[in-house]
Amino acid sequence: MTINKIHELTIKKYGANSMLNKAIQEMNELIEELRDNKAGVKNVHCIMEEIADCRNMIDKLLIIFDINNKEVCGIQKNKMIRTYERLNS
Repeated sequence: MTINKIHELTIKKYGANSMLNKAIQEMNELIEELRDNKAGVKNVHCIMEEIADCRNMIDKLLIIFDINNKEVCGIQKNKMIRTYERLNS
């Protein structure tokens, strides 16, 4: 079974609204770990765990909102090009 299929089954079981709440929760948990790290806590493994959770939730958000991942990657690339251009100006 593919990861995408597992995401779809999870959304079907718990509902899109529940998954939106979960995405917010996971992203908040990452923010907290980043704040802790900034304050001096050695928590890189915790940050890795939260990034993984956020990535899974982002995959679910793509499904919930019927967003084409290739389009998102194109937007991401354009944003990085703009950043690169700013670095060289």
